[in-house]
Amino acid sequence: MLHIFIITFPGYFIYHYLVSMDWMPAFLAGYSTAICLLSLPWLIAVHLRFKINNPVPTDPVEKVLFVFIAYYALTTTWQLSTRNMLNSSEAHPTVIAQFLALYFLGHHTPCEPRKRLVLITLVAIMSAMILHNSMTGGLIGAALESVGVSESLITYQGYAFAYFVTLTWTVASLHRRGTLRVFVYLLAFVALFLNGARSEFAAALISFLMLEFLVAKSKARALQWALFAILLFAAVYLVFEDELQDYRVITIFTDYSEDLSVLDRKKMREDGINTILAHPLTGRFGSYLGGEYIHSYLSAWVDLGAVGFALFLVLSALPGIYLWTQRHHLTADHELQLLFMLTSSTLLLSLTAKPFTQYLLPLTLGVCVRHVHAKQLWRDIASHSSTTRPQEMST
Repeated sequence: MLHIFIITFPGYFIYHYLVSMDWMPAFLAGYSTAICLLSLPWLIAVHLRFKINNPVPTDPVEKVLFVFIAYYALTTTWQLSTRNMLNSSEAHPTVIAQFLALYFLGHHTPCEPRKRLVLITLVAIMSAMILHNSMTGGLIGAALESVGVSESLITYQGYAFAYFVTLTWTVASLHRRGTLRVFVYLLAFVALFLNGARSEFAAALISFLMLEFLVAKSKARALQWALFAILLFAAVYLVFEDELQDYRVITIFTDYSEDLSVLDRKKMREDGINTILAHPLTGRFGSYLGGEYIHSYLSAWVDLGAVGFALFLVLSALPGIYLWTQRHHLTADHELQLLFMLTSSTLLLSLTAKPFTQYLLPLTLGVCVRHVHAKQLWRDIASHSSTTRPQEMST
């Protein structure tokens, strides 16, 4: 399934880079919707085959996800058919399809250390493209979209999302390769800094630091390295303060509260909360212009009402609960490390920066259920071996 993963994330990134450079036509428009819709039948078939060949009980996470998607789909269908909606509502049907596709993709794309060279190469290629974009005047897709020139190109946030997802799989594949892991961290932080997507930069910084601290044999040594990195960054900032002011990410550490984007989101949050107070049970589906939604988990309450919001909260919490039950295996299990990075990033972004439709959530849920199923299958194999061995010995 790695080939579909590569087409979906690095492929998405590279496609838009090539289009922005006028090196190929935008024949797939926004790309992500087309790829997810084209791959969804195949992913469903793969999932059904897995269920048939591995008859493990359906995991509670998967049950809640399907209930949430069903409720989301029914709400969307009802609202679109009975009300005159703003253009912000038009994307919801494709969001539902992409939720399903990304869940199945996360479920069936294991993190394979033997594929680490492929993943490192992809991260390096995407990093080089970000560097080239920054040297040629910034991310062209963001500039064109801001003036309405093109709807076929993504912004820096789209680039950052595809980069970050590929990065998490890469880091997890290097769980026993400390030197390579440090190299990937350095490369990634430079790339995300130049890219300008503050949410993904913060998610990477926090999730990676937390992971390294938790898996470190010496917590004191890990804290010393973290302190060294902070002092190094402070020294670089003091030396190049004037030059760094041109980069969006630097505002996280300086005047973040006065940033225009932050002030706009504060206004959107206030509008969204007023909508919730006015319609606490049902919400007000699509009651905002495109892009002017609450940039947090509360967006689920606005669009789906109290029931949809409650389902979303349960769905978001389940991977974290599962991680807590498996915390003692984090150091040795690279799949669990992948789940930790995705879960911590999803929770952070849902609290501070992204709506309930953010695509990290279905990926996280897919990885979580895959880990649960893997443990169940190994347990069944062990149980079968223990029950058949005495019979074999007696024959």
